[in-house]
Amino acid sequence: MMSQLRNRNWTTLGVILLVGLLFFVSVFTSNSETSRPFDPQSNAPDGLLLLRLWLEEMGYDARMQSQMGFDLPSQPQSLLLVYPGSREFTQNEAERLYKWVEAGNSAAFFLQGSVDPELRARFGFDLAAVDGFVRNQSAQPLIADHKNVVIEGGSLESVLNLEDAETGVTVLGTESGESQIAVQQIGKGTIWLFNGSFSFVNAQLSDSFGRQTRAAYFVPILRTIPEGAVVQLDTYHLFGSLLGDAQEITSIQGWLYYTAWGNATLFAALILGLYLLLQGRRLGPALPTSEEMRRREAAEYVVAMANLYRRSNVTADVAAYQKQRLKQQLGRPLHLGSDLADAEFVQALRAHDPRFDAARIEKMNQLLKSLDHADADSLIQSAAEVDQFLKEVGR
Repeated sequence: MMSQLRNRNWTTLGVILLVGLLFFVSVFTSNSETSRPFDPQSNAPDGLLLLRLWLEEMGYDARMQSQMGFDLPSQPQSLLLVYPGSREFTQNEAERLYKWVEAGNSAAFFLQGSVDPELRARFGFDLAAVDGFVRNQSAQPLIADHKNVVIEGGSLESVLNLEDAETGVTVLGTESGESQIAVQQIGKGTIWLFNGSFSFVNAQLSDSFGRQTRAAYFVPILRTIPEGAVVQLDTYHLFGSLLGDAQEITSIQGWLYYTAWGNATLFAALILGLYLLLQGRRLGPALPTSEEMRRREAAEYVVAMANLYRRSNVTADVAAYQKQRLKQQLGRPLHLGSDLADAEFVQALRAHDPRFDAARIEKMNQLLKSLDHADADSLIQSAAEVDQFLKEVGR
């Protein structure tokens, strides 16, 4: 008993150590990963943790988009932040986004490098290359208390190209007319365009980079949505889909492999299976019972059936069966029917079988008469005499 308890304790301890090891490996691996640009959970210079915490502090519902597929907030007058990422928009996704904005929502596009071709084709904005030192100039007084807030000039790599954006208006530009921040009305909604100088990452919102000045150009975006509205970051196109090339989950296997809850289910099943395997024991032979029950003998069943027939009052039927059995056994070799009357059957039997002398004929007549007038008590004796008579004549 003590050895079994000791083995069970060691098994439980082994499972706990295994879970702890897997947890340590997962934490160590996550901490060793390099920071991803525009990660809303990163405090690195190119992360968006400050922006997310700032939005939450102001009461907005800051959230990340599912990486299972491209979805848009269902709440009216929401805001979508679209940063350059590893996955391009499809034509269908760009059309869905356009209609979503057109219905009264807002979107902010932070453009760097090359612009997504489907977004460029559907919305009309693009980037244009520029090289050299430029001086910024505020084109629209969007901030009431800081109408002349202007970011100091610097060296730029690209500016906004609004030639195909019919309703695009420059908010912040350069002295030579290039646009760095623009706003565009689409239906009932609004889109905001920012070049690489305005991505509102942690480094740009920190004190050393002029937090008050940079953040001031994010405030006008919030004026297009109500207080407490949803501000969603498009992490589906930013980090890529967890499904790889697949667009949606169509099977239980996909759910297990590519969702957090599915991975948790697999992990729990693995731990449970390992625990049951370590705890498993062979059943061994069956244990004998404390007392053996005496089994019924064949004679008891015979007596039980006889009692049942007696209680059912079928004595006449049983006597008729015994008489028919006697005639069938004696008349079958001579082709005599058992439906003949008793006197005719006896006479035919005596005429065709020389073994039936006067004594046996007399005995048979007595058996037939006893069966005609048998009661419950004498029927058993009569049946036994029928068996004995058939044995004597070789039937």
